[in-house]
Amino acid sequence: MSNRERLGTFVLGAVAGIVTGMFFAPRSGRELRNLLADRVGEMRERSREGYFEAQERMRERFAGRAGHRVSGGNGGTTLPDEEELYERVRRTQERIRARLREDAADRDGRSG
Repeated sequence: MSNRERLGTFVLGAVAGIVTGMFFAPRSGRELRNLLADRVGEMRERSREGYFEAQERMRERFAGRAGHRVSGGNGGTTLPDEEELYERVRRTQERIRARLREDAADRDGRSG
C-alpha cells in the first residue's frame, strides 16, 4: 500500500469517526435539561388529563355514594375524595421533579 493510499484510508477513517461521534455523542447539560423539562411538561399534562378523566369516571361511577366502601384485601377502604387525589398527584409530581433535578445535578457534577 502506498503512502497516498494510507493517507486516504486514514482521512476516510477520521471522517467516519467524526460523523459517528456526532451521531452518538451525549447531549450537553443544557440540551439534556431542556429535553428533560420538555418531557416533564408532557408527563405533567398527561397526568393532569388522566387525573381529570379518572375524576370524571369516578363521579359517574359513584354518583351519590360519598364514603362508599370498596372491598379489598384489608377489609375495605374508603375511596379518597377529589382533593386528596389531587394532592397525591401533586406530591408525586414534586417527587419526580426533585429526582430529575438531582439526577441533572449529578450529571453536571460529573461532566463539569
